[in-house]
Amino acid sequence: AFNLSPADPDGKSDPYIVLRLGNTEIKDRENYIPKQLNPIFGRSFEIQATFPKDSLLTVLIYDHDFIGTDDLIGETKIDLENRFYSRHRATCGLQSQYEIEGYNAWRDATKPSEILTKLCKDYRISGPFMRPGEIQVGTKIFKGQTVFTEDENEEPVESYEHLSLKVLRAWEEIPGAGYRLVPEHIETRPLYHKDKPGMEQGRVQMWVDMFPNDMPLPGPPVDISPRKPKG
Repeated sequence: AFNLSPADPDGKSDPYIVLRLGNTEIKDRENYIPKQLNPIFGRSFEIQATFPKDSLLTVLIYDHDFIGTDDLIGETKIDLENRFYSRHRATCGLQSQYEIEGYNAWRDATKPSEILTKLCKDYRISGPFMRPGEIQVGTKIFKGQTVFTEDENEEPVESYEHLSLKVLRAWEEIPGAGYRLVPEHIETRPLYHKDKPGMEQGRVQMWVDMFPNDMPLPGPPVDISPRKPKG
């Protein structure tokens, strides 16, 4: 978060995160950041949700106090159900590249080719027709690499995931579709306090991934913990 409103007499705050969704509350009080208005929380949380009962996620930033009650700095609300059913596929933002390992490993439970096939079926668009070096969706042809080798001694491997992702990231160009799919991005959301209507109390940077329980499990969550100094 950044530009948090100070909650302590010294002009600082000791912020920590609280999440509320339906009857679930996660209070991350023990991981408060001392004397900081621009904290890097580096925290990741997992919550089970059932729509429509658990549709509104509230992210709250509190100030940790050793004496007395903790003060709310500000909060933001996200309509998860609206995102989940959005045609823009706001469940898990599309990454810019397809990787199977490393820090940018594919996060979604569904591979790009599977997402593309489902979209074509849902919107009755012919395809995807996958041929070496190209994918055709409707009347549009996308060209790109579909054969990969890690080194010269290995057998080439055919994969349409990289090119499928390229098609997904250009979905607004497909005749009969014509809308963008949500790319991977960080949200910057204003924080508000009910006692100070209309006055921003800082901002929080975050993202939300959503995965249906009846789908394969996604990969491990991205490690966003702050880097520790070496030495």
